[in-house]
Amino acid sequence: MMACCPFSGAIGCRDRNSQPFKVEVSSAALLLMDLHAHLCINEVIGFMGGTCDIDNRSIVVQRVYPARGLASGWDVEMDPLAEVELRSEIANDGMQVVGWYHSHPVFQPNPSGVDVDNQINYQTLFRDPASGLEPFIAFIVGPYDLRLPSQASEMNAFCVQQRLGVPTPMEVKYNSASREAPDSTFQAASTLEAAMKLVQSQKGVENRVQPTELWRAFTHLSADGAPSGGPLTKLAKTRAALRVHLEGTHLSADEAEDFLDEVAKSIQTSWEVDLGY
Repeated sequence: MMACCPFSGAIGCRDRNSQPFKVEVSSAALLLMDLHAHLCINEVIGFMGGTCDIDNRSIVVQRVYPARGLASGWDVEMDPLAEVELRSEIANDGMQVVGWYHSHPVFQPNPSGVDVDNQINYQTLFRDPASGLEPFIAFIVGPYDLRLPSQASEMNAFCVQQRLGVPTPMEVKYNSASREAPDSTFQAASTLEAAMKLVQSQKGVENRVQPTELWRAFTHLSADGAPSGGPLTKLAKTRAALRVHLEGTHLSADEAEDFLDEVAKSIQTSWEVDLGY
């Protein structure tokens, strides 16, 4: 794995050392990426749809589109047919492809050499011919790393630039739509529908997660490595991670719990597992 290098300078300015685009990601997109990553012990993959404003150097990620993946050792590649289908679906939804995401189930979400190569290929494919800019970002979600300090997943974004002739992964800083204020654009009904559809799509997937299986024997891990709190199943871990994204929306605490209950019920029903719901 390769640690991402930081940009310097103001985000979105024209300086070579600055992050080329301001990036905003909707709460729904973050939640569904995170859910997808929690549902399978293998790496998962998908596209991100949204808008790009070249003149103002901004990217907005509005939705995610989970894809069929082709696992190869530790890495995952998108099924070529699924890629064509998703690009068409995103265009039909009035958006453009602005990035891709995948998971590192049990290790840090830093890019591998294959991830860097894939990102270079995508940046080239989606390069804006008029400006020469490459408005395409990558997300990596780390859901089940036992070294996580809390139940929240670790999520990193990056792009690739040539530094001293070497393709280098660069850290992309992003704002969630809810970081400054509650995300008023969050649509609970459609997001829940997408979550349930995602759960259903993983029903027959090999190596899907066992939700009642223990994730780890403690809840929190301090900076000095001291554990605290009780044991967590993978279902409890999933709920806690998704709750983080819901806290930034207009939903009340009770409404957020109802949302999470419905996701859990969907897992119980479609996967035919007893979760006590």
